[in-house]
Amino acid sequence: MKSLLLSFDLEEYEKSEKGFDIGYRGGRIVQELLERTGIEATFFVTGTFYENFPDFVRELSECHEIAFHGLDHQDDYQSIPEDAALDRLVRG
Repeated sequence: MKSLLLSFDLEEYEKSEKGFDIGYRGGRIVQELLERTGIEATFFVTGTFYENFPDFVRELSECHEIAFHGLDHQDDYQSIPEDAALDRLVRG
């Protein structure tokens, strides 16, 4: 028996640099495809994505694993004061 592990990273913005829907709209398309085929996956979401689409994330969690990867996609922890970085992590 072969296994397939799928994960999707849902962004707080809709389009990637290459024009792919990687936010809410794209997540809905992927959700529908996975449900039609009976495939389970892991969806990585940020705190910001959850704040914007809590019902969608709860809906996804009924059939799929939800993983958290920070408050948002800012990657400037090295350049901001430690208190600000800690606050962002705690809020997430």
